[in-house]
Amino acid sequence: MKKRLKGYSLPWAIFIMVIVSIMLSSLILLRSISRDVYNRTKLSCNLISDLDYGIEYGLSQTSDILDSIMLNGPNPIIVKRSTWGYFNIVFVSGQYNKFYKSKAIISSSLISKTKTPSLVVNQARTTVSLTGNTLIEGNIFVPKGYLERAYIEGKSFSRKKLCRGKILDSKLYIDYFDRKSFVDRYKSIISSVHSKKSKINNVKFDSLFNSFGNETIVLYNSSFINLKNINLSGNIIVRSDSLIVIKKNCIIKNSIISAPIIIIENGFIGQVQIIANDSVHIGEKVHLGFPSAIILTDPSGIDSYINIEKRSIIDGFIYAFSHNRSLISISDNALINGHIYSNSCVDCRGTINGSLICNKLTTKTKSSFYESILIDTKISNRETSNMILAGLAFSNETNDQALIELQFK
Repeated sequence: MKKRLKGYSLPWAIFIMVIVSIMLSSLILLRSISRDVYNRTKLSCNLISDLDYGIEYGLSQTSDILDSIMLNGPNPIIVKRSTWGYFNIVFVSGQYNKFYKSKAIISSSLISKTKTPSLVVNQARTTVSLTGNTLIEGNIFVPKGYLERAYIEGKSFSRKKLCRGKILDSKLYIDYFDRKSFVDRYKSIISSVHSKKSKINNVKFDSLFNSFGNETIVLYNSSFINLKNINLSGNIIVRSDSLIVIKKNCIIKNSIISAPIIIIENGFIGQVQIIANDSVHIGEKVHLGFPSAIILTDPSGIDSYINIEKRSIIDGFIYAFSHNRSLISISDNALINGHIYSNSCVDCRGTINGSLICNKLTTKTKSSFYESILIDTKISNRETSNMILAGLAFSNETNDQALIELQFK
């Protein structure tokens, strides 16, 4: 009996030793894997944290930069800050061992709502009249600080109060807008667009994405460009020397469209910056989401205009600057969430959640043409986000602030 027990004890001992050995090896391997996972996780977290710091560093700069900074990783973080139309782009990237990440944000200075009235009309010796269901919430600056009721087109002013805010003389308004800064930026944009060498003469592809870490891609044609059934996203400029038409079936995100004449057909949805020097026509039920902009400057003639049709929504900025007469026309049931600035004429029958600053108000009806009249117009900055009221041409504002983070593929 003792011999049997003795005979069976050796295999059991070996088995136990093997199990213990496997367990110890597994523990060592698990510890090694855990340490590796911890190191990888820490490295990844450091990279994400360093990219966020890179964004803050880029926002703190006052001019375009391309810089590298050493932080918590084995390699430097690349920080690129550059102008992108009306906005700025801050792009950061880094590679820590096998981890590569990049991040980009659109930024701009923010305009305090306390500095932004609802309505400013600069033209002297003109009384501004209200009729119909016109509603103005916020401070108003008009010639001689005077508003009046009017009876026009069979309508009288239907509200008890002329406005929900102070009525002040337009001579007291301190204009925070810096035209020179804006015009200089516009000229630099156009100069940059024209100097690009990587031009594509024909748009013959279905989809194009370009990171803001890359060189800008310019899609150029000297004549008419018809954008249809195409997806454009990112660091892309489409430029024509004559006319660009954007069809409903296009998808455009965060790109720039530049031409003398730009037409956006009914039903288009996207985020785009429009830059023209003759005319811009926005069809019905168009939605330009934030951050978008419509810019008309250096018009080629006295009939230059921006026209926004019924039931369209613009989440961004509309600016028109000219040495001659130009017109921003906003149809009834159109909605502008943002800032409208013109040194010429504005005809507004829609709703503005933000502010309207112009030299002159005009209104054209089926039967007549009126000056210094608002009919069924609604203007309010009471619930407007400071993010919407952003502008790089407001030179006395300080460092940029992030507006929106861009999504990459």
